Amino acid sequence: MAFHVIEPLLSSRRQGAVVSKRKRTVIVVILIELLLAGGWMWLHNLAVTSPHANADAARVTGQVFGGAMGLILALSPLLYFMARKNDEREAANTRKL
Repeated sequence: MAFHVIEPLLSSRRQGAVVSKRKRTVIVVILIELLLAGGWMWLHNLAVTSPHANADAARVTGQVFGGAMGLILALSPLLYFMARKNDEREAANTRKL
């Protein structure tokens, strides 16, 4: 019985709603950056408000999360160009068939 509920979702997904790898890459990079920014804000708040935290905790947290966000942003053009090449390759294969 539950399959009758799921079946329209699966069939509509196959029919047209295809997201390109380029769009997926951009969305995932943005989500990762937002998660890192949220974690940075949360840990910074903990470091500032906690009486047990080291005096350098906020600085170290900023350096670590800033480095991670910078690394993700540095890799994002490479990931985007790889996704674009895969989209083009997939489109060429589709045209051949």
